[in-house]
Amino acid sequence: MQARIALLREEHSAIFRQLGEVEKSFAKDRQRPQRRRELIDALGGRLRLHFVLEEETVYRPLNFVLKEDSPTEELMEDHRSIRLAIKKLGRMDTSLREGQASMSDLRYQIRFLDSAFRKHFEKEEKVVFWLAEHNL
Repeated sequence: MQARIALLREEHSAIFRQLGEVEKSFAKDRQRPQRRRELIDALGGRLRLHFVLEEETVYRPLNFVLKEDSPTEELMEDHRSIRLAIKKLGRMDTSLREGQASMSDLRYQIRFLDSAFRKHFEKEEKVVFWLAEHNL
């Protein structure tokens, strides 16, 4: 279990780096909308896989052991919220190219995602991963 959790923690850092790449692309790749789209799609894909891995290897076994005391329901909701926020970022990028959104809108969405990642990952690392390491 500890090896899986170490991998998930490494993924958290990689996800932050990838979000930073997306943010930089809005500043330096203004003339390369396809590149921005690829970065957003790659981040969304990585998050989908990461969330599935967490849910299957940590949340499900923890729910089985802790039953009603398992704290994973809130984190599952975080996963849904973050997936929606990534989709919204993609739609905003399209709107930017069509002149219907501004760079400040996109920066706000990226700050929102950064904050959502930080809060979610902190809950996982301080609570759920600790519980999994000590109960599974």
